[in-house]
Amino acid sequence: MKNPRTALTGKKRIPVIFAFVLLAGLVIASFTLDFGLVRSESAANSQVSTFSVMNPQVDLSGTVYLYVEGNDPVSKALEAELTQDLRGIAAEVKLSAILHEQFDGPVIAVFMIREDPFYTPVYATATADMLYCFSSIGSTRYFIDFYRAEFGVPEPAVIFDSSDGPQLLEKGRVSVTISLRGLFSWPASKRYLAEPFSREIVTQLSSLP
Repeated sequence: MKNPRTALTGKKRIPVIFAFVLLAGLVIASFTLDFGLVRSESAANSQVSTFSVMNPQVDLSGTVYLYVEGNDPVSKALEAELTQDLRGIAAEVKLSAILHEQFDGPVIAVFMIREDPFYTPVYATATADMLYCFSSIGSTRYFIDFYRAEFGVPEPAVIFDSSDGPQLLEKGRVSVTISLRGLFSWPASKRYLAEPFSREIVTQLSSLP
């Protein structure tokens, strides 16, 4: 015959175990699934330098190549956002896993410089900086040098070879601050951070001559 006190203790354990399983499931979901009901506030600004020779006319109506450095969550989210947003100004966006020295069409490369995130499932903030580089003729000759300059290496002097014809090179540093409130997962917070970066980059590219 079971002791009544033991049976009562066993019944009390059931809600505790259930609460523990529910909490563990919520934690796992918060860091693996992409979901969220969010109110967000963000601000973005950019510093852009443009170099050109022989009065180029940039044509983004065809195929544009996109390279995003890194496999971190923000970079992967930005790759997805840029692929979607660039389709508003380009007929086709081709992703490249390697930064080749030369592409056969306009190319955009994006590099993460800094990210300072804070995350909870109900509130998150982040401040981040990214560098994007664009070449109208697909040459990435200066891209890595521009990136290194963000960490103290001397800024390269841009010297064009006129035999390549008209060309335009653009370098932009984009800074974003964002705050999120609601209920959302960690992957969703990265996606919300990527969105203003993508909008700012595409806005700058849309204004090219």
